[in-house]
Amino acid sequence: MAHRPRKNSGKKMIFRPPKASSTEVWSVLKKLELSEPLYELTARLRELNVCRAWRESVGESIARRSAATALGRGVLNVVVEAPAWRNELVFIEAEIVRRVNQRYKELLPNDPVGPPVKKLRLSVGALPAPPAPPLPKEKLRAATDDEARDVDARLAEVKDPEVRDAARKFLLASLRAERAERANK
Repeated sequence: MAHRPRKNSGKKMIFRPPKASSTEVWSVLKKLELSEPLYELTARLRELNVCRAWRESVGESIARRSAATALGRGVLNVVVEAPAWRNELVFIEAEIVRRVNQRYKELLPNDPVGPPVKKLRLSVGALPAPPAPPLPKEKLRAATDDEARDVDARLAEVKDPEVRDAARKFLLASLRAERAERANK
């Protein structure tokens, strides 16, 4: 969006090419001198992205036995399942910090703050529960003809076709998810 000169201003406005939106948002937030809640939000978003970068950059073996739990003042808190793993990670801390920062930069290339992790604080403890794996697609097979007829019969009284279609999709997806959940037990 080009800037137009003001009427009667006598000055010619300079056209500046648009910036990436995330860079623009960061610069506006800095100019606003972030209020406490907004600062906490950006800090929490950075923390979540660093934890995501941890899982993606340390490899499956380490990720199964450790978890990044918090980030504060450049220190990434990591819980490991055993003292032996803590000792192993101490020896490769510099490489891990480099990889996590590299992956973070790939996830958020326009974050102007720079590398968020300066060092690790490793502790031994119970790992948080891992996120539930997505259901395999083969178990989410299409609804049977009987299930589809049952859903259509339930929705026969709905007059608005858009609402009926949306409700039909929702109910069929719910039936598939319930079926897959029962199969996993």
